[in-house]
Amino acid sequence: MIMKMTTLSLISLGLNDKYYPYGLFCLYEYLVSKTNACITIDEFDGAESFADSLTGNYKYGESDYIGFSCYTWNVSEVKLAITHFKKLFPDKKVIIGGPSAYEFIDNQNVNYISMGAGEKNLEALISGESSNRVLSYKITPDEKVYPFYNKKLLEIAKEHQYVPVEMASGCGFQCAYCTQGIEKYKARSLDSIYDELACLKSNDVSHVNILDTTFNIDKARFALITEMLRKLEITWHTEIKVDIMDKDCLVLLNNSTCTSVEIGLQSISVQTNKLINSKFSLDTFKNNLSLVDPNKMNIRVNTIIGLPGEEFQDWLKTIIFMMENFNGEITSGVLRLYPDASLYKSKELYGYEYDSDNEYIITGTNNMSAQEILLAEVISKIIKHSWNKFSSNKKNSIRDYVKNSFADSFEQYLFFILKMLKSNSDLRLGKGIKSFLVSNGVF
Repeated sequence: MIMKMTTLSLISLGLNDKYYPYGLFCLYEYLVSKTNACITIDEFDGAESFADSLTGNYKYGESDYIGFSCYTWNVSEVKLAITHFKKLFPDKKVIIGGPSAYEFIDNQNVNYISMGAGEKNLEALISGESSNRVLSYKITPDEKVYPFYNKKLLEIAKEHQYVPVEMASGCGFQCAYCTQGIEKYKARSLDSIYDELACLKSNDVSHVNILDTTFNIDKARFALITEMLRKLEITWHTEIKVDIMDKDCLVLLNNSTCTSVEIGLQSISVQTNKLINSKFSLDTFKNNLSLVDPNKMNIRVNTIIGLPGEEFQDWLKTIIFMMENFNGEITSGVLRLYPDASLYKSKELYGYEYDSDNEYIITGTNNMSAQEILLAEVISKIIKHSWNKFSSNKKNSIRDYVKNSFADSFEQYLFFILKMLKSNSDLRLGKGIKSFLVSNGVF
Protein backbone atom coordinates (compact mmCIF):
# COMPACT_ATOMS: atom_id res chain seq x y z
CA MET A 1 0.00 0.00 0.00
CA ILE A 2 1.40 3.39 -1.04
CA MET A 3 1.17 6.02 1.69
CA LYS A 4 -0.05 9.46 0.61
CA MET A 5 2.63 12.13 1.00
CA THR A 6 1.72 14.94 3.42
CA THR A 7 1.44 18.29 1.66
CA LEU A 8 1.97 21.72 3.23
CA SER A 9 1.44 25.03 1.43
CA LEU A 10 3.23 27.98 3.05
CA ILE A 11 1.71 31.38 2.24
CA SER A 12 3.26 34.84 2.56
CA LEU A 13 1.06 37.92 2.29
CA GLY A 14 1.96 41.58 1.89
CA LEU A 15 5.73 41.66 1.36
CA ASN A 16 7.27 44.70 -0.36
CA ASP A 17 9.71 44.78 -3.29
CA LYS A 18 12.80 44.58 -1.08
CA TYR A 19 11.90 41.67 1.14
CA TYR A 20 10.93 38.07 0.53
CA PRO A 21 9.82 35.32 2.98
CA TYR A 22 13.21 34.45 4.49
CA GLY A 23 11.53 32.82 7.48
CA LEU A 24 9.53 30.53 5.19
CA PHE A 25 12.74 29.68 3.31
CA CYS A 26 14.22 28.48 6.63
CA LEU A 27 11.09 26.45 7.38
CA TYR A 28 11.12 24.93 3.91
CA GLU A 29 14.74 23.78 4.09
CA TYR A 30 14.30 22.35 7.59
CA LEU A 31 11.13 20.43 6.78
CA VAL A 32 12.36 18.92 3.51
CA SER A 33 15.45 17.71 5.39
CA LYS A 34 13.52 16.28 8.34
CA THR A 35 10.26 14.99 6.83
CA ASN A 36 9.03 13.40 3.61
CA ALA A 37 6.35 16.07 3.18
CA CYS A 38 5.80 18.01 -0.03
CA ILE A 39 6.34 21.70 0.83
CA THR A 40 5.55 24.71 -1.37
CA ILE A 41 5.93 28.46 -0.82
CA ASP A 42 3.73 31.07 -2.48
CA GLU A 43 3.69 34.86 -2.15
CA PHE A 44 0.72 37.19 -2.62
CA ASP A 45 0.25 40.96 -2.43
CA GLY A 46 -2.62 40.52 -0.01
CA ALA A 47 -5.83 38.69 0.82
CA GLU A 48 -7.56 39.72 -2.41
CA SER A 49 -4.89 38.29 -4.70
CA PHE A 50 -4.82 35.13 -2.59
CA ALA A 51 -8.62 34.81 -2.86
CA ASP A 52 -8.38 35.28 -6.64
CA SER A 53 -5.92 32.39 -6.80
CA LEU A 54 -8.48 30.09 -5.17
CA THR A 55 -10.96 30.48 -8.03
CA GLY A 56 -10.75 27.38 -10.19
CA ASN A 57 -7.51 26.35 -8.44
CA TYR A 58 -7.63 23.29 -6.21
CA LYS A 59 -3.95 23.33 -5.23
CA TYR A 60 -4.59 24.62 -1.72
CA GLY A 61 -7.77 22.60 -1.34
CA GLU A 62 -5.73 19.47 -1.96
CA SER A 63 -3.08 20.41 0.62
CA ASP A 64 -3.22 18.68 3.99
CA TYR A 65 -2.16 21.90 5.68
CA ILE A 66 -2.02 25.52 4.61
CA GLY A 67 0.20 27.78 6.70
CA PHE A 68 0.19 31.58 6.88
CA SER A 69 3.14 33.64 8.10
CA CYS A 70 1.81 36.48 10.25
CA TYR A 71 3.49 39.78 11.16
CA THR A 72 2.13 43.01 12.64
CA TRP A 73 1.74 44.57 9.20
CA ASN A 74 -0.33 41.75 7.65
CA VAL A 75 -2.60 40.54 10.49
CA SER A 76 -5.79 41.93 8.91
CA GLU A 77 -4.86 40.54 5.49
CA VAL A 78 -4.18 37.10 6.93
CA LYS A 79 -7.55 37.12 8.72
CA LEU A 80 -9.32 37.96 5.45
CA ALA A 81 -7.35 35.31 3.55
CA ILE A 82 -8.28 32.62 6.07
CA THR A 83 -11.94 33.61 5.88
CA HIS A 84 -11.87 33.28 2.08
CA PHE A 85 -10.11 29.93 2.29
CA LYS A 86 -12.41 28.41 4.91
CA LYS A 87 -15.52 29.35 2.93
CA LEU A 88 -14.28 27.19 0.06
CA PHE A 89 -12.48 24.51 2.08
CA PRO A 90 -14.04 24.41 5.57
CA ASP A 91 -12.47 21.06 6.48
CA LYS A 92 -8.89 21.92 5.55
CA LYS A 93 -6.31 22.53 8.29
CA VAL A 94 -5.01 26.09 8.70
CA ILE A 95 -1.75 26.83 10.55
CA ILE A 96 -0.71 30.30 11.72
CA GLY A 97 2.92 31.10 12.55
CA GLY A 98 5.21 34.10 12.78
CA PRO A 99 5.74 36.86 15.36
CA SER A 100 2.05 37.79 15.52
CA ALA A 101 0.63 34.26 15.71
CA TYR A 102 -0.82 35.08 19.17
CA GLU A 103 -3.39 37.26 17.37
CA PHE A 104 -5.20 34.06 16.32
CA ILE A 105 -5.52 32.23 19.64
CA ASP A 106 -9.29 32.78 19.66
CA ASN A 107 -9.81 32.54 15.88
CA GLN A 108 -12.05 29.54 15.21
CA ASN A 109 -10.91 29.32 11.57
CA VAL A 110 -7.39 28.43 12.71
CA ASN A 111 -6.62 24.80 13.52
CA TYR A 112 -3.02 25.13 14.71
CA ILE A 113 -0.90 27.98 16.05
CA SER A 114 2.88 27.85 15.88
CA MET A 115 4.42 30.00 18.60
CA GLY A 116 8.07 31.03 18.31
CA ALA A 117 10.33 29.41 15.73
CA GLY A 118 8.21 27.14 13.56
CA GLU A 119 10.62 24.41 12.48
CA LYS A 120 10.05 21.83 15.21
CA ASN A 121 6.40 22.84 15.63
CA LEU A 122 5.59 21.93 12.04
CA GLU A 123 7.81 18.86 12.12
CA ALA A 124 5.89 17.56 15.14
CA LEU A 125 2.56 18.28 13.46
CA ILE A 126 3.45 16.71 10.11
CA SER A 127 5.03 13.62 11.67
CA GLY A 128 2.09 13.10 14.02
CA GLU A 129 4.15 13.58 17.18
CA SER A 130 1.75 16.26 18.39
CA SER A 131 -1.83 17.25 17.69
CA ASN A 132 -1.91 20.18 20.13
CA ARG A 133 -3.61 23.28 18.77
CA VAL A 134 -0.85 25.53 20.15
CA LEU A 135 2.66 24.31 19.36
CA SER A 136 5.73 25.81 21.01
CA TYR A 137 8.76 23.55 20.58
CA LYS A 138 12.13 25.25 20.96
CA ILE A 139 15.01 25.16 18.49
CA THR A 140 18.64 26.28 18.80
CA PRO A 141 20.46 28.22 16.06
CA ASP A 142 22.58 25.14 15.26
CA GLU A 143 19.50 22.94 14.82
CA LYS A 144 18.12 25.27 12.15
CA VAL A 145 18.74 24.62 8.47
CA TYR A 146 19.85 27.82 6.75
CA PRO A 147 18.33 28.27 3.31
CA PHE A 148 21.04 29.64 1.06
CA TYR A 149 22.78 26.36 0.38
CA ASN A 150 19.75 25.98 -1.88
CA LYS A 151 20.86 27.72 -5.10
CA LYS A 152 17.28 28.53 -6.15
CA LEU A 153 16.53 30.31 -2.86
CA LEU A 154 19.90 32.09 -2.96
CA GLU A 155 19.14 33.45 -6.42
CA ILE A 156 15.89 34.94 -5.09
CA ALA A 157 17.84 36.62 -2.29
CA LYS A 158 20.41 37.99 -4.73
CA GLU A 159 17.67 39.35 -7.00
CA HIS A 160 16.32 41.30 -4.02
CA GLN A 161 19.86 42.40 -3.10
CA TYR A 162 19.21 41.30 0.46
CA VAL A 163 21.05 38.30 1.92
CA PRO A 164 20.43 37.91 5.68
CA VAL A 165 22.60 35.84 8.01
CA GLU A 166 21.76 34.83 11.59
CA MET A 167 24.72 34.74 13.97
CA ALA A 168 22.46 34.15 17.02
CA SER A 169 18.80 34.06 18.00
CA GLY A 170 16.90 35.89 20.70
CA CYS A 171 18.22 38.89 22.60
CA GLY A 172 20.36 39.45 25.65
CA PHE A 173 18.24 42.40 26.76
CA GLN A 174 14.59 42.65 27.84
CA CYS A 175 13.52 46.16 26.84
CA ALA A 176 9.89 46.65 27.85
CA TYR A 177 8.67 47.88 24.45
CA CYS A 178 10.32 45.08 22.43
CA THR A 179 9.38 41.45 21.81
CA GLN A 180 12.86 40.21 20.85
CA GLY A 181 13.86 39.61 24.46
CA ILE A 182 11.08 37.05 24.95
CA GLU A 183 13.50 34.49 23.54
CA LYS A 184 16.81 34.24 25.39
CA TYR A 185 20.02 34.90 23.50
CA LYS A 186 21.49 31.76 21.91
CA ALA A 187 24.68 31.85 19.88
CA ARG A 188 25.21 29.87 16.71
CA SER A 189 28.49 27.95 16.41
CA LEU A 190 31.33 29.77 14.68
CA ASP A 191 32.01 26.78 12.42
CA SER A 192 28.43 26.86 11.15
CA ILE A 193 28.63 30.60 10.54
CA TYR A 194 31.92 30.28 8.66
CA ASP A 195 30.60 27.46 6.46
CA GLU A 196 27.57 29.55 5.46
CA LEU A 197 29.60 32.69 4.81
CA ALA A 198 32.17 30.77 2.75
CA CYS A 199 29.37 29.19 0.74
CA LEU A 200 27.81 32.60 0.11
CA LYS A 201 31.15 34.04 -0.97
CA SER A 202 31.75 31.14 -3.37
CA ASN A 203 28.36 31.97 -4.91
CA ASP A 204 29.25 35.62 -5.56
CA VAL A 205 27.64 37.14 -2.47
CA SER A 206 29.76 40.07 -1.32
CA HIS A 207 27.38 41.75 1.16
CA VAL A 208 25.21 40.35 3.98
CA ASN A 209 22.73 41.74 6.50
CA ILE A 210 23.34 40.40 10.00
CA LEU A 211 19.98 39.76 11.65
CA ASP A 212 21.14 39.75 15.27
CA THR A 213 19.36 42.34 17.42
CA THR A 214 22.70 43.20 19.09
CA PHE A 215 25.59 41.81 17.08
CA ASN A 216 28.24 43.01 19.55
CA ILE A 217 26.68 41.58 22.71
CA ASP A 218 29.56 39.08 23.03
CA LYS A 219 32.89 40.87 22.59
CA ALA A 220 34.92 37.75 21.75
CA ARG A 221 32.42 36.51 19.14
CA PHE A 222 32.16 40.00 17.67
CA ALA A 223 35.94 40.06 17.17
CA LEU A 224 36.08 36.59 15.63
CA ILE A 225 33.16 37.10 13.25
CA THR A 226 34.28 40.55 12.07
CA GLU A 227 37.68 39.04 11.28
CA MET A 228 35.96 36.16 9.49
CA LEU A 229 34.01 38.62 7.34
CA ARG A 230 37.13 40.66 6.65
CA LYS A 231 39.12 37.64 5.45
CA LEU A 232 36.26 36.53 3.22
CA GLU A 233 35.99 40.10 1.88
CA ILE A 234 32.30 40.29 2.67
CA THR A 235 30.80 43.65 3.62
CA TRP A 236 27.95 43.80 6.09
CA HIS A 237 25.19 45.75 7.81
CA THR A 238 24.16 45.16 11.42
CA GLU A 239 22.59 46.53 14.60
CA ILE A 240 24.90 47.31 17.51
CA LYS A 241 24.60 48.64 21.05
CA VAL A 242 27.36 51.23 21.01
CA ASP A 243 27.34 52.06 24.72
CA ILE A 244 28.52 48.54 25.68
CA MET A 245 31.55 48.70 23.39
CA ASP A 246 35.08 49.19 24.65
CA LYS A 247 37.90 50.82 22.68
CA ASP A 248 39.09 47.49 21.26
CA CYS A 249 35.62 46.77 19.83
CA LEU A 250 35.38 50.26 18.38
CA VAL A 251 38.74 49.81 16.66
CA LEU A 252 37.59 46.44 15.32
CA LEU A 253 34.40 48.02 13.97
CA ASN A 254 36.22 50.89 12.28
CA ASN A 255 38.73 48.53 10.66
CA SER A 256 36.13 45.99 9.58
CA THR A 257 34.28 45.57 6.28
CA CYS A 258 31.09 46.98 7.85
CA THR A 259 29.34 49.47 5.56
CA SER A 260 26.42 50.51 7.78
CA VAL A 261 25.19 50.20 11.36
CA GLU A 262 21.93 50.85 13.14
CA ILE A 263 22.14 51.98 16.75
CA GLY A 264 19.20 52.00 19.16
CA LEU A 265 19.26 55.15 21.26
CA GLN A 266 15.47 55.41 21.82
CA SER A 267 15.80 58.24 24.38
CA ILE A 268 18.48 60.18 26.23
CA SER A 269 16.27 60.39 29.34
CA VAL A 270 17.64 58.46 32.32
CA GLN A 271 14.13 58.09 33.74
CA THR A 272 12.68 56.82 30.46
CA ASN A 273 15.42 54.23 30.09
CA LYS A 274 14.63 52.96 33.58
CA LEU A 275 10.94 52.66 32.68
CA ILE A 276 11.70 50.62 29.56
CA ASN A 277 14.25 48.44 31.37
CA SER A 278 17.14 49.69 29.25
CA LYS A 279 20.57 49.88 30.87
CA PHE A 280 22.07 53.00 29.35
CA SER A 281 24.83 55.54 30.01
CA LEU A 282 24.49 58.77 28.04
CA ASP A 283 28.11 59.77 28.62
CA THR A 284 29.37 56.39 27.38
CA PHE A 285 26.98 56.51 24.42
CA LYS A 286 28.13 59.98 23.44
CA ASN A 287 31.81 59.13 23.77
CA ASN A 288 31.60 55.80 21.94
CA LEU A 289 29.43 57.07 19.10
CA SER A 290 31.94 59.87 18.50
CA LEU A 291 34.57 57.15 17.95
CA VAL A 292 32.62 55.33 15.22
CA ASP A 293 34.10 56.56 11.94
CA PRO A 294 31.34 58.01 9.69
CA ASN A 295 33.77 57.96 6.78
CA LYS A 296 34.02 54.18 7.04
CA MET A 297 30.31 53.38 7.38
CA ASN A 298 26.83 54.87 7.33
CA ILE A 299 25.52 55.42 10.86
CA ARG A 300 21.81 55.45 11.68
CA VAL A 301 20.52 56.14 15.19
CA ASN A 302 16.96 55.07 15.98
CA THR A 303 14.68 56.84 18.46
CA ILE A 304 11.06 56.25 19.51
CA ILE A 305 8.10 58.62 19.79
CA GLY A 306 5.79 58.04 22.77
CA LEU A 307 7.90 56.13 25.25
CA PRO A 308 6.44 55.84 28.78
CA GLY A 309 6.44 59.08 30.74
CA GLU A 310 7.83 61.18 27.88
CA GLU A 311 6.30 64.46 26.78
CA PHE A 312 6.80 65.95 23.32
CA GLN A 313 9.65 68.10 24.63
CA ASP A 314 11.41 65.03 26.06
CA TRP A 315 11.33 63.34 22.66
CA LEU A 316 12.52 66.55 21.02
CA LYS A 317 15.48 66.78 23.40
CA THR A 318 16.71 63.40 22.15
CA ILE A 319 16.44 64.52 18.52
CA ILE A 320 18.20 67.82 19.21
CA PHE A 321 20.94 66.02 21.16
CA MET A 322 21.69 63.99 18.05
CA MET A 323 21.58 67.00 15.71
CA GLU A 324 23.88 69.01 17.94
CA ASN A 325 26.48 66.30 18.42
CA PHE A 326 26.58 63.84 15.51
CA ASN A 327 26.49 63.68 11.74
CA GLY A 328 24.80 60.32 11.29
CA GLU A 329 21.22 59.69 10.19
CA ILE A 330 18.42 60.08 12.74
CA THR A 331 15.21 58.07 12.51
CA SER A 332 12.20 58.22 14.78
CA GLY A 333 9.19 55.93 14.70
CA VAL A 334 6.00 55.96 16.76
CA LEU A 335 5.93 53.32 19.50
CA ARG A 336 4.08 50.09 18.73
CA LEU A 337 2.45 48.60 21.80
CA TYR A 338 2.75 44.90 21.02
CA PRO A 339 0.53 42.73 23.26
CA ASP A 340 3.39 40.29 23.94
CA ALA A 341 5.77 43.06 25.07
CA SER A 342 5.93 43.67 28.82
CA LEU A 343 5.07 47.38 28.38
CA TYR A 344 1.60 46.34 27.19
CA LYS A 345 0.75 45.26 30.73
CA SER A 346 1.25 48.88 31.88
CA LYS A 347 -0.85 50.49 29.13
CA GLU A 348 -3.41 51.92 31.58
CA LEU A 349 -0.68 53.34 33.82
CA TYR A 350 0.73 55.43 30.96
CA GLY A 351 -2.63 56.11 29.31
CA TYR A 352 -1.71 54.41 26.05
CA GLU A 353 -4.24 54.56 23.26
CA TYR A 354 -3.37 52.47 20.21
CA ASP A 355 -4.68 51.17 16.92
CA SER A 356 -4.80 47.37 17.00
CA ASP A 357 -5.67 47.31 13.28
CA ASN A 358 -2.57 49.30 12.37
CA GLU A 359 0.36 47.39 13.88
CA TYR A 360 -0.62 48.50 17.42
CA ILE A 361 0.79 51.97 16.77
CA ILE A 362 0.04 54.32 19.67
CA THR A 363 -2.24 57.32 19.07
CA GLY A 364 -1.92 59.03 22.45
CA THR A 365 -0.55 58.76 26.00
CA ASN A 366 -0.94 60.51 29.35
CA ASN A 367 1.98 62.70 28.33
CA MET A 368 1.67 63.09 24.54
CA SER A 369 -1.54 63.99 22.74
CA ALA A 370 -2.42 62.69 19.30
CA GLN A 371 -1.53 66.11 17.87
CA GLU A 372 1.87 66.08 19.53
CA ILE A 373 2.59 62.59 18.19
CA LEU A 374 1.60 63.85 14.75
CA LEU A 375 3.89 66.86 15.08
CA ALA A 376 6.76 64.57 16.09
CA GLU A 377 6.11 62.53 12.95
CA VAL A 378 6.29 65.70 10.84
CA ILE A 379 9.63 66.69 12.35
CA SER A 380 10.87 63.15 11.75
CA LYS A 381 9.91 63.45 8.08
CA ILE A 382 11.76 66.75 7.78
CA ILE A 383 14.87 65.16 9.29
CA LYS A 384 14.55 62.14 6.97
CA HIS A 385 14.20 64.18 3.78
CA SER A 386 16.66 66.96 4.63
CA TRP A 387 19.08 66.52 7.54
CA ASN A 388 19.79 62.84 6.85
CA LYS A 389 20.73 63.64 3.26
CA PHE A 390 23.16 66.45 4.10
CA SER A 391 26.91 65.93 4.07
CA SER A 392 28.92 66.30 7.28
CA ASN A 393 30.16 69.70 6.09
CA LYS A 394 26.59 70.84 5.43
CA LYS A 395 25.50 69.71 8.90
CA ASN A 396 28.40 71.60 10.47
CA SER A 397 27.37 74.69 8.52
CA ILE A 398 23.81 74.34 9.81
CA ARG A 399 25.11 74.16 13.37
CA ASP A 400 26.96 77.43 12.82
CA TYR A 401 23.82 78.93 11.29
CA VAL A 402 21.69 77.84 14.26
CA LYS A 403 24.25 79.26 16.66
CA ASN A 404 24.34 82.64 14.92
CA SER A 405 20.72 83.02 13.82
CA PHE A 406 18.69 81.10 16.42
CA ALA A 407 20.71 81.70 19.61
CA ASP A 408 22.00 78.11 19.40
CA SER A 409 18.44 76.74 19.64
CA PHE A 410 17.75 73.80 17.32
CA GLU A 411 14.15 73.83 18.54
CA GLN A 412 13.59 77.32 17.11
CA TYR A 413 15.37 76.25 13.93
CA LEU A 414 13.14 73.18 13.44
CA PHE A 415 9.93 75.17 13.87
CA PHE A 416 11.28 77.81 11.49
CA ILE A 417 11.80 75.05 8.92
CA LEU A 418 8.23 73.84 9.46
CA LYS A 419 6.86 77.26 8.58
CA MET A 420 9.13 77.62 5.56
CA LEU A 421 8.22 74.24 4.04
CA LYS A 422 4.53 74.92 3.43
CA SER A 423 4.84 74.64 -0.36
CA ASN A 424 7.66 72.11 -0.51
CA SER A 425 6.31 69.11 -2.44
CA ASP A 426 9.42 67.05 -1.69
CA LEU A 427 8.43 66.83 1.98
CA ARG A 428 5.79 64.18 1.15
CA LEU A 429 3.45 65.10 3.99
CA GLY A 430 0.09 63.38 4.14
CA LYS A 431 -3.14 65.40 3.98
CA GLY A 432 -3.90 64.73 7.65
CA ILE A 433 -0.55 66.11 8.72
CA LYS A 434 -0.94 69.22 6.52
CA SER A 435 -4.40 69.88 7.95
CA PHE A 436 -3.07 69.58 11.47
CA LEU A 437 -0.26 72.03 10.78
CA VAL A 438 -2.62 74.54 9.17
CA SER A 439 -5.14 74.32 12.03
CA ASN A 440 -2.37 74.80 14.60
CA GLY A 441 -0.80 77.78 12.84
CA VAL A 442 2.40 76.05 11.76
CA PHE A 443 1.50 76.39 8.07
